[in-house]
Amino acid sequence: MALFYNIDMVVGYLGGLIGIPDHVPSRKLLWISFACLISSSFCYKSSSSWDADLFDASSLPEDLVEKKLVSLKPDILDILDYHNTTFGDPESAKRVKHFVLGYVTPWNNKGYDRAVKYAKKFTHICPVWLQVVPGSTAKVPFEVRGTHDVDQGWIGRLKEKNEELKIVPRVLLEGFDGRSLQTLMFDEENAETFASVLIATLQQYNLDGAVLEMWKPVNEDVYRRAMRNMIKIVADKLKSAGLQSILVVPPSGGQKTPGRLKNEDFLFLADSIALFSVMTYDHPLTYSNAGPIAPLQWMVDSMESIATDKEKSKRKKLLLGLNHYGYDFTPKAGANAIVGTTFLEHLQKYQPTLEWDAVGREHVYKYRQENTQHVVHFPSLRSLEERITLANRLGTGVAIWDLGQGLDYFFDLL
Repeated sequence: MALFYNIDMVVGYLGGLIGIPDHVPSRKLLWISFACLISSSFCYKSSSSWDADLFDASSLPEDLVEKKLVSLKPDILDILDYHNTTFGDPESAKRVKHFVLGYVTPWNNKGYDRAVKYAKKFTHICPVWLQVVPGSTAKVPFEVRGTHDVDQGWIGRLKEKNEELKIVPRVLLEGFDGRSLQTLMFDEENAETFASVLIATLQQYNLDGAVLEMWKPVNEDVYRRAMRNMIKIVADKLKSAGLQSILVVPPSGGQKTPGRLKNEDFLFLADSIALFSVMTYDHPLTYSNAGPIAPLQWMVDSMESIATDKEKSKRKKLLLGLNHYGYDFTPKAGANAIVGTTFLEHLQKYQPTLEWDAVGREHVYKYRQENTQHVVHFPSLRSLEERITLANRLGTGVAIWDLGQGLDYFFDLL
């Protein structure tokens, strides 16, 4: 049976937006209307069909299990003591059955060292380096920027640790207005030129492909088809040059989510795109109502709506997105992202109790600062382990955003 996360608070939030005070009976009508009309993308179901056997200690490092760190009720003192401990062998085989992608960002530079240390656990590393912008002349229709961030020494260290590792920088479209984006989408020759410019850069720096952040949330069929045709043209040209394309797509979370990657889109692109990085984090209620970041059943719905049971063999092309960051929520400020260092500071300063959200399958805690209550969701060993097991059961890989944000012992789970 579907459960709505803290529905009274959601309705309170919506009522506030449209100016209905708490005591007015119209709130009850809004509650009923909301419960009837809300789409599955803004709620999540009980995960009872999945959570019964998503924890299996048999393949985890023994010390993690013996110290009860992968627990529903973790001790904050244990977290403070062991968060930067390596319990398993970084050189050992990965536990994830399929592909593992790790994003590395310049603003969380711990990720560079972690990528090298745990290189054997990954099949792909995506440094967030490149942007493609419209060119200034007809002879130069596109320019690739960000190449100053390309670190060949670091790439060499990664390849020394894992010679099969693919280095696939993220490519972001920047500076495209509506007209230039439409030209890229509807003009086949323009899309081929885009691909050629990108290929030249990737080959110049001996990179293995690119993570394309090109999917736009459009619903009109004419634009949707043009967009996926353009992506296919780019991906096919990269493939013919021996380069991989990984497409970043939003979470589906149900059949009615605007701009989602539909099953028909996936099937259309599956032979051209090597992998699909599905951003199964930042659930809508995270921002508005201190809800979970990635409710487990919502993640299941997202993956199964892209590749149904009929296409199980193709699911290995999907990467279940895992967040290594959290959110600190207050009613006034909303949700603000936090990383591992802030999480540890909270544990030391406020000594909160980590509570297990049995529906979202995440840990959450509260603290008070200047008479304001904060609600914080941050990943834990248990929440990440359940999602890694889920990926293995679904037949997908995983993608982590990002390697510099979380805690060191998270990588023992890979």
